[in-house]
Amino acid sequence: PPRNHEIGYVTMNMNENPGKLNRRVVLTAPLGGLALASLGGLAAHGDDGSTVPKYRMIGVAMPDVTAGTDRHKELASWCEKARINKVGLVAGRVDWTAFPSQDRSSWSSDFGENGDKDPLRDAINIFSGDDDPGQKIVLVVDAQAERFFKDNPKLAGIDTKGCPKTNLPGLTALVKGEFGDRIIDLVTELVERYSPSAISLTDLYFEDSTYGEDDLNHFRAATGESDWPRDDANNIKTDDERIVAWRCKAMAGFVARVRDAVHSAGNRRCELWMEVRSPRNDPHGDRKDNGQDYGLLA
Repeated sequence: PPRNHEIGYVTMNMNENPGKLNRRVVLTAPLGGLALASLGGLAAHGDDGSTVPKYRMIGVAMPDVTAGTDRHKELASWCEKARINKVGLVAGRVDWTAFPSQDRSSWSSDFGENGDKDPLRDAINIFSGDDDPGQKIVLVVDAQAERFFKDNPKLAGIDTKGCPKTNLPGLTALVKGEFGDRIIDLVTELVERYSPSAISLTDLYFEDSTYGEDDLNHFRAATGESDWPRDDANNIKTDDERIVAWRCKAMAGFVARVRDAVHSAGNRRCELWMEVRSPRNDPHGDRKDNGQDYGLLA
């Protein structure tokens, strides 16, 4: 869905020196549009003398990835003029992909199972130009999946009132359950099939979505507590440091699993990136409230 109300994500490279946390601001764009950002340090000069960042990147949304080769050529021409050296293509999520699926029990695709139509491959080839296919390509995997949770409601996140979420998994379903396994399967397939320079995870965060019975059992085992921390009105204290630390550690553990899958798949080393939410009022902060402890993730 469009995120034109959101102005900032931070992309973290999980392969860098943990002691040198590098935050890269990535601007999101409305559905069908482009997101443009300059990432990293300055590395080159353009023909007009202007400096070109090490990474000058656009993000291409799913509707553009699947819009056909004419659209790809139009955008690729613009990229060449803008001296773009990284292109983020939204490859899909566990309930819908931009490439043909051989195993629909793992994820869904609207394209032929025999490889007769592969918009993602077409986009990679065109955006790569004369470069090594995949060298400038970052494949983006979205961790939300409304259609998946409609079909698998037991894996959907549960809020503090006991109501299911429509787009986010429970913590247990992500870190040690089927939903997380499917994300790892999808990431592995993308690396082996397309050899991108990086995989980037997006929309991977916790909201009021980690309070189901399975999550409570996970919390008990991880902390030794018998129940959620509660206030005087018996409401779950979602900002309690025990809950915050539990969620952040679980998120980092899952990202480590994805990293290991990325690095072990395919014939070349592929980096893992992760888009995390940017704190609106604290440029030096992070988003532990969403399970995103930047230092722990790095």
